[in-house]
Amino acid sequence: MVREALYAFPGRPGTGAAGWVRNRLLRPGTATPRGVTVIAKAGKTLDKLATVNGLRAFAILAVMYHHTGAWPSEGPFLPWTTLSIGPILHNGWTGVNLFFILSGFVLFLPYAKGTRNLATFGDATTFYRRRFWRLMPAYYVAALVLLVVTYFADHPVSFGRESLSLLTFSFVFSRYSFGPGYNPALWSLGVEVLFSLAFPLLIIAVRRFGIWRLLWVVLVTSLIARAVGRLWYPQFECPHAISDNITGRLDEFVLGMVVAHLYVRDLIGVRARHLLLPGIALILAAWFGYDGCRTRSWQVVLTAPLNNVLDAGLCAVLLAALSGRGVAVRFLSFVPLQVVGMMCYSLYLWQMPIGHWLAEDPSDSLTGLRLVWYVVLTFVVAALSYRFIEFGHVRDWRSLFLIPARRRRAQAPNPALDEAVPTAALSSPQIVSAGTPDR
Repeated sequence: MVREALYAFPGRPGTGAAGWVRNRLLRPGTATPRGVTVIAKAGKTLDKLATVNGLRAFAILAVMYHHTGAWPSEGPFLPWTTLSIGPILHNGWTGVNLFFILSGFVLFLPYAKGTRNLATFGDATTFYRRRFWRLMPAYYVAALVLLVVTYFADHPVSFGRESLSLLTFSFVFSRYSFGPGYNPALWSLGVEVLFSLAFPLLIIAVRRFGIWRLLWVVLVTSLIARAVGRLWYPQFECPHAISDNITGRLDEFVLGMVVAHLYVRDLIGVRARHLLLPGIALILAAWFGYDGCRTRSWQVVLTAPLNNVLDAGLCAVLLAALSGRGVAVRFLSFVPLQVVGMMCYSLYLWQMPIGHWLAEDPSDSLTGLRLVWYVVLTFVVAALSYRFIEFGHVRDWRSLFLIPARRRRAQAPNPALDEAVPTAALSSPQIVSAGTPDR
């Protein structure tokens, strides 16, 4: 039994980037000429996708750590050397890059496999409806709680304007406040919403031009957008309305789509596990470069190409995680780590407000007992949001936390190929994405 995918493999067999990936890097296979539909095995195992939960756990934990402000501003240095390990501690914010790549991967996966279609206006309407019900309930509950607490605690003068920005996502179009003032971390979720709005157009582009041509075009345009944004506003410490908007980050989403393309074609073989160490090396190189930009040793505009270096490293790690072999695969499949990754959407929504409420001053770092309370409260609130808001329709709550059932029951509905969000579940066999069944 086979299912047809929605897109064609561009280029002649064995030529270009697609041929290089097929012949040198991943699993040997037969390339499909342009214009021939891709055939994927409908029964392909999804076990490898459990590792994506682990990657999301690393991403959300890195972001949470960064937002605590507990990392040192300078150093520390390795013993008896002048080599600083500060770049490893200062760049937890790059977890957002990984979220964007994973979102492109999981969102495109069911369409690449052919289990979902975006060929008609009705298909697009169904897609948008699913995305709304997947993303918005948890978002608006968190937003309303945040607004109520902020109003009664601070009585801010700009409450009306900030509320409108938060509730309408209009902050993604603001030059000076790219991110809602009451929860600046939500800028990335605003970009994810733009990715979702643009997704049907990306599907059309893939079908018309091929995924590799789309990738090269987006890589170039996103690099230019990031460079222009940083030349216009050379500040490293905060996201920018051009460099970090869909204009400068679309390449990460499309890179995730490319990985899904390779996965569906069964081109990610066991040899991909060897990409782990090169991927980590690229990530470290990007981090050290970012630290140079942070300290103004390097020009801030260099963050634009450094983003490509980081994304290449993250994609290499993702390919290694999908190889099905190696220490990294076993580690990323660790059940507690998977659960953290499955909860990461709710964790992302709540981590910054809870941190601000616990800190004596919003600019203070969280240390000691406050840090402990921050971790405990964030995970408790996120678990409640994940269980009762994100997946309140799922009766078998144990499967949401990967707890074995007491006795064997009929298999629960598996939203394995539903749309994903940057901070939600990917697991096998229980929850393989952040999507929800059709409503």
